Formats: sequence, C-alpha cells, structure tokens
Amino acid sequence: MKNRPILRNVVLPAIVLAAAALSLHRTTTTVSAQSAARFTGPVSSQPLALSADDWLLAVANPDNNSVSIFDVRNGANTKVAEVAVGVEPNGVAVSPDGSRIYVANTVTGTVTVLAADRVNAAYGAAVATINVGTEPYALALTPSGKKLYVANARSNSISVIDTSTNLVVKTITDVGPEPRGIAITNNGGDDALETVLVTQFLSVPVAGKFDGSDDAKAGHVTIISAATDTVTGQVTLNPIADTGFKSAGDALARIAAPATPVADDFKFVTGAYPNQLNNIAIRGRFAFVPNTGASPNGPVRFDVNTQSLLSVLDITAKSDAGKTINMHQAVGRQTNPAKRFITQPWAMAFKHQVDEGYVVSAASNIVVKVKIDPATGAPTVQSDPGDTTRVLEIPTGKNPRGIVIGTADKTAYVQNYVSRDVTVIDLSGTVEKVAATLVSSSQPAAGSAEEKVQIGKELYNTSVGEFDAPASGQAAITGRMSNNGWGACGACHPFGLTDNVVWIFGAGPRRTIPQHVDFVRGDAATLRALNWSAIFDEEEDFEGNIRGTSGGLGLLVQADGVTQDPSLAAFTPASGGRRQLKVRGVNAWDAIREYVVGGIRAPISPSSKADPDVVAGRTLFIESKCQNCHGGAQWSTSRVRSAAPPDATLVSSAQLIAELRNVGTFTAGTNNEVRANAAAPLGAAGFSPAPLLSLFAFPQTFLHNGSADTLDAVLANVTHRSAGTGTDRLGSAAQRQQLIKFLLSIDASTPVIAPDAPGPLRNVLAASGGASIAPDSFVTALGGRLADQTLGATTSNYPTVLAGSSVAIRDSAGTLRLGGLSFSSPAQINYVLPGATAAGTATITVAANNGATASGTVQVAKVAPGLFSANGGGTGVAAATAIRINSDGTQSAVNVLQCAAAGCSGVPIDLSNGAVYLTLYGTGIRNRTALTGVKCTIGGVDTPILFAGAQGAFPALDQVNVQVPPGLTGKGAVDIVLTVDGQTANTVTIQIQ
Repeated sequence: MKNRPILRNVVLPAIVLAAAALSLHRTTTTVSAQSAARFTGPVSSQPLALSADDWLLAVANPDNNSVSIFDVRNGANTKVAEVAVGVEPNGVAVSPDGSRIYVANTVTGTVTVLAADRVNAAYGAAVATINVGTEPYALALTPSGKKLYVANARSNSISVIDTSTNLVVKTITDVGPEPRGIAITNNGGDDALETVLVTQFLSVPVAGKFDGSDDAKAGHVTIISAATDTVTGQVTLNPIADTGFKSAGDALARIAAPATPVADDFKFVTGAYPNQLNNIAIRGRFAFVPNTGASPNGPVRFDVNTQSLLSVLDITAKSDAGKTINMHQAVGRQTNPAKRFITQPWAMAFKHQVDEGYVVSAASNIVVKVKIDPATGAPTVQSDPGDTTRVLEIPTGKNPRGIVIGTADKTAYVQNYVSRDVTVIDLSGTVEKVAATLVSSSQPAAGSAEEKVQIGKELYNTSVGEFDAPASGQAAITGRMSNNGWGACGACHPFGLTDNVVWIFGAGPRRTIPQHVDFVRGDAATLRALNWSAIFDEEEDFEGNIRGTSGGLGLLVQADGVTQDPSLAAFTPASGGRRQLKVRGVNAWDAIREYVVGGIRAPISPSSKADPDVVAGRTLFIESKCQNCHGGAQWSTSRVRSAAPPDATLVSSAQLIAELRNVGTFTAGTNNEVRANAAAPLGAAGFSPAPLLSLFAFPQTFLHNGSADTLDAVLANVTHRSAGTGTDRLGSAAQRQQLIKFLLSIDASTPVIAPDAPGPLRNVLAASGGASIAPDSFVTALGGRLADQTLGATTSNYPTVLAGSSVAIRDSAGTLRLGGLSFSSPAQINYVLPGATAAGTATITVAANNGATASGTVQVAKVAPGLFSANGGGTGVAAATAIRINSDGTQSAVNVLQCAAAGCSGVPIDLSNGAVYLTLYGTGIRNRTALTGVKCTIGGVDTPILFAGAQGAFPALDQVNVQVPPGLTGKGAVDIVLTVDGQTANTVTIQIQ
C-alpha cells in the first residue's frame, strides 16, 4: 500500500504525455485549449510573424493601419481577419501559443496587443495598448514569449514589456542611434540566458576618415543581456576593402575616369561600408545583417555605388567575424546573361534544422538563398540547382520587406510592402518555388489620387519597374529603372529619407538629402531647389540619376513609347510634362512626383516642445534670424520660383544661383572637396539652405560634405551662426546648446517660423530717379539690409549675384528673371532690368546672402529715357563727351567737364571754331521705335539727332549723339531736354562759352 502513491505518480505523467503527443499529431482542426509553446530557434523582428506551431500568421499593413491574420495550417492560407490598429504598424510578433499578437504602431508610438482565440475562431479583440517610445518600428519576443523587446527608432531606445502584465518594465536608452532590427538567441533554457541583438540603422563616421571615402563609416550592432536588460557591448561591422567591382577612376585620389571608359580602364578597387541595417538573423554563434553597402567615392556609376552586403558578427566574441560578403558578386559572376542584382537586402530568416537562410531583396522583388559554414559563419549565395548558370532567385511581390520560415522548414512567408500581399514559398523540394500569393490588404481604388501615389511608391522602391505596353497587342515593358536591377531611389533614400552617405557626385561631395522636404507635404507648389547646389528644378530631373547612377534606360521616351528620349538636361528642356512610360495608365514620373509630394512622412522627434531649453532655443533661432535661411514649412527658404524651363538668367554655373547662400561652410582645399571627375567642385557660391525638418533623425553627418559630426561643430562656425544678423549672438556655449535642443526638436508638429517679411524696396531709373523703368535699362533699388557688403562688379559682364545678393524680377506676364548687378551695398543695389521684361507692373525682390529680402513694384514701359548727370542724381551738368570737327576735317576732343574731389562742373564749350557734337549718356532709350521719335532741345533750340541707341561697351548704357546748335554762343548754362517716343527724360545742363 505504501508503494501505491509512488506508482500512481509514475504512471499518470506517462499517460498525460501520451495524450499530449496524440493531441499534437491529430489532424482535426480543433483542440480543447490553446497549447503553451516555445519558439524553435532564435527570434527575429519582422513585419510578419508565425506562432510557434505554424498555425497563425500575422502580417502588418503599414499603409492601411491594420494587421491581417491568416490560418496557415497545412497550407490552408486563409485570411481570417484584418484588424485596425494604430497608425503605420511596421512590426508584428505572435506569442508562441498563438494567443496574442503584438503590433508596433510607428506613428502612434504604441504597441497594440490583440487576442487570437483559435479555438473559437475569434481574432483581433484588443487586449491592451501600451505606450512605448517614439516611432516603435520592430519588436521581438523572447523564446518563451515572456518578454517583448520594442525598438523605438526615433527615441533611440528599447522598451522591455512584461507580457504577463502588458507593462513596460524597463527602457534601455543607450542602444545607439536609430535601433531598427532585433534578434534574440534561443539557448533552450530560461529567457534570462539569452542575448538580444539590436541593429543601428545608419552607419556612423569612423574617426580619422574623410566622408566620401569607401571606408568612411561603419555599422553597429548593440548587445543586450536579457538577464539584466542592460547593454553589454557593441559590435562594429567593418567596411570591406574590395567589393569585387572596379571603377575607371578615383575621385579622392584626383584620378579622373576617361570620358568613355573601356574595359581596361576599370582597374581601381572599390570598397564599401555597411549601411541601412534594418534586420538581423541568428544562426549558431553567428548573427547576419543584410544591408546596403555604400561605396561613395567617385566616379559613381551603377556597379560601384551601392552594394549588397551580408555582414557577419561573432556573438560569442562580440566582434565582426570578418566574413562579410558582397552578394552582388554572385550575380556578377553568373554566366547566364539574364541577371538581376540583389539590391537593397532588407531582411533575412534561417531554416531551423540546416544551415540555410534566405535574404529578401526589397528593390529587386526576389529572395535569394545562402548557405552558412557553421564553423566560421562564412555565407555563400546559392545557384539555382535547375540552372547552375544563374543565382537562385525566388520571385516575390513588390517591395518585399520581411520573411519568416515555419518550424518544419517547409514553408516561408514573405511580406510585400507595396503590393500588400504575402508570397508563400515552398521550401520542401529540390528547388524552392512560389506556392501561393495571399492578399493581405486592399490597394487604393483604381484611378484615385491614392493610387497615383501608390504607383509612385512602387517605382520609387523598385530596381526593376513594370510598365504598360506602349500599344495594344505589344509586350509590357520591364527593367527600365536600373541596369539589371542595380539601383533604386529607395536604395539611397530608405523610407524616402536618407542613407546619410556623402557621395562624391558630379557637383562634389554631397550628403543624401531626405526627400520629405522636397515639398511641403501635400503641396506640389512648394518645391525646393533640389540638391545642395540647386542643380535641379524638377523631380523629373532625376531621370539623369536613373540613367547614370543606376545605369537604367529611364522613363522619358520618344513617340514610339519605348525608345529612350535623348534630350535630357537639368534645366532646358524641361523634364516634366513629356512623354513617359505608364503604369496602369498613369505617367511614371507624374506618379513618382506625387509620391514625393504626399507619400513621404517626416520623422517624429522625441523631444518635448515644452522643454525650457527647447523654448529658449526657439527664441535664439528667431533672434539670430536663422529663419531667413531655414524658415517656413520646409525649414528652408530655398525654392523653385519659376516654372520649368527657367529663364537663362536664373542659372549660373548650372545652379539656380539666387537660391544659394554662402555662410562659410565651403573650404576648397578639404580632402573630399572634389567632383566625381576629379575636378574642382561647386561650392564657392554657397549652397541651397539645408532643410531642418526632422534633422534629429540623421545624426553625425552634417553639412554638404559631412565635415561636421555634431551640431556643436556646425555652430562652431562663427560665419555660419552670424549670417542672419551680421553679428555673433551665439557666443555663449550654453545658448548654443539651447539652440541645438530646439533644432533637434523640429518635426512636422513644430509651429513653423516664417522668414521675416520682405522689407520695402523702391526701384527708380538709375540715371534720373524716375518712377518708370524700361527693359535693358539701369535701375537703382533702394532699401535696407540689401547686401552684406559694398561691392562693385569687376567686369562689364555683370553677375546676377554680387556680394551674395540677387535681384529677381517677376514681370506682368509672370516670368521670373534675374537682373545683372553692377553695384551692391546694404542700402542700394544697381542692376540691369532684363531686356525681355514685359511692360506693365513688375515685382522686384532683392534677396541678400543673410536671407533678408526686400520687395516692391515698379512700372515697366517700353522706353523710359533718363540722362546721367556728372554728379549723380539726374540733375546738373550732363555726363557727356564732345568732339569738334575742325576746318580741315579732323576731329578733336572737347572738354565739357572738370572734376575734383568736391564734384564735377561744366567747362564752357567754345562754338566758334567748328561744329561741336555732343554725346549724352543715359539709359532706357534703346527701345525707341525710330530715330524720328527722338527729339532733343539744347537751350530751347531743336537739334538734329544723329544716333540714339545702345552704347555697346556696357550693358544698359545708351547714348544720344547730337550737334550743339551754333547759335547758343554766350548762353552759359543751358538745359538739355530729351524726349523719346513722347517720354521726356530728366533735364541736364551744359555750359556754353
């Protein structure tokens, strides 16, 4: 009897275990309860997730603010629910037992917890909403599901959630900038034994390196102990010295590539550094980070710019394993000419039972397979077993961004962001193949404005491009976005933002500018002058990047709808409004522009707008007149102010010259100040003011060439910080820190600071002070803060920018032009009104280098005659010359002026020794209808007009040649009255002996 309890305790667990085993192997669709489970293998953050028993699949739908839930048991692949969550869900996790779904709502800043009752087929009831950090993007559960780690991309933190209470139990704040991907080991024991790995999305500068070099930056992965939820280390992912692709030149070494390179010219080894670390996956003691490597040294062409890196780190050693590969090489080596490069590797997942994994290429719409050496971590891209001449590339939907693999290693699921569906891949055969496509969420309605934006997003994020057939019965067009799938807009502008890389481009070293600031969001009328040097005035001008940087055929076509349009330039002819390829009946470039206008969101700052230092910094910003360069909704005053193509006066040195501000941020002798062709860069004239909207999101690379790693370094430049007022109001380090805090707080919710209103501007005819002016005449603009310094033009080829100031004329026809400047000072600017200016009311705007503006209107007439006087002001003795015809027919000069320090006075003209001919100098005369329309009296006596027109040596300077009436002898000072086409000039005088 004493042994019976012991026997009972031995037998009953065996019965329970047998029953459990039987339950697990049943094929019925119901169970008595949702069984507890543990994940098999390491865990990785993704935009889709599976329960541990491969029953439930949850998929984030960022554009529809929802999560779709699928029953995928035994290939059922049935969508059972689509549940509304917060705004822009990007990450999703499913508890091991499938009872809970966790969703990271990026814009809302929350994690939504949904219930999934699989027994009763009840899905999506909200259990909790958990406030986390700013822009939660990724999340991952520990193997047991007891803790949830959330990467807050903009507050640079990790929230740790206890899933039993749905409470944040810790916030880890020292994980580095922009945490994106999370992976957690699975050692088979307690969760406290696990290691959490977190990628930092953008690479950061390497000390001692010049930005623009192929080893200028490095990637980083943060290591966290799950036992203490503290950071225990950081792994640096190093650049690779040799990408396997060679360049025809080396810009930083000042070695120019030939204009038309041949095969033998490609002899310069290129390197690349890891960047855009979106995801991380673990296999054994190694972790793998697919990323877009940057190879920025010029010349930049399609196979030596972005690379497809798979970086490897040793988790135990907490170091780079030295086994990084460039996956593009595998495609480059294949003998099959039908190539598609593995552009923008975005996510990865491993099988559970073998050392094989799959990498998602977001831009090329494929998944590729890699095998791993378990001893060294070395990955190898696999060829297609059915065709060993090519890399195995499994097609997906459009813009795949995540992948998960079932525990039996028989099925993979890929989330396709743009096509809003899921590709189901059968892994069970000799060659992987697509088994199904599951619709996750609806597309915008056909023909709607939303569809146009969606098409633009599709093209922006693809290295391929799928276009309508040019005519009925013809084949659809594919592959125009790049050369064999190498390159996409999104490859340098992830999320439409920036890779933070300084590229040695054709204009010089240029940090990628995020495109959420190209327009005021939703307003197509507020385009910035594009690129740092204002070298583009239309989004369509980036057609040149598609053709050049990415090696594609582009989207602008000739009349046949296929052949590449060869007419391509930055300004003339205009790139927009031309024949384009179409997608679902929508012009391709029109769609891309609409996506940039309305589809790219500004990152959200974690800073409090109520922070006293932020408030004080805002005041300092205004007091220092920063808003005059960095004000307005785009936090930049740079604008495209004229419809394309712009008037020729607006363009100088291939730049929209009036949009540039020279604030001391260009140093010609800097190592990386060089063009892609090894020539001197643009920059001496200044740069288009950089937009400050969401500046906080792009750390450690500031200014056009990345020469400042911090905002402290930016503000250390006294010329820059004094540019708005001309005096240094930020000498205090404490005040500069307050200003920096304000700069880091700026996002779309920050109240806009408008530039100062234009000051008053009075425009008069330079010769006379008259209120009416004429084309091709000298004009004087009078106002305040018109220029930083006093400077005169050094040649008669008057520049359109002088001392940093410009004069813009918008005439009555709406055309904008710049005037040529002969003189510039704080209170007065003299300029030439362009000859093509239409008659009527014109608006004149002076923009100074300090960002101040002044504006006024003036009447433009065909003629507005004015005569220059010797002492200025348009009165008194005429600015004139004279000659005498002697009795022998020779000519001799007649002195009509004598000038001293006090001014000029007239010299009496002797009329007794031969005819005297006077040359009067003026402006506003040359457009006269006919010589007969010009009248002149001297001393009240009509005199013949011998010539009236352009003087020739100086722009806008006119002259009138007349004979001085001989009967004026002894008259002394006499008036000269000139009338041109009925318009009378100011009266000047000469002296008669």
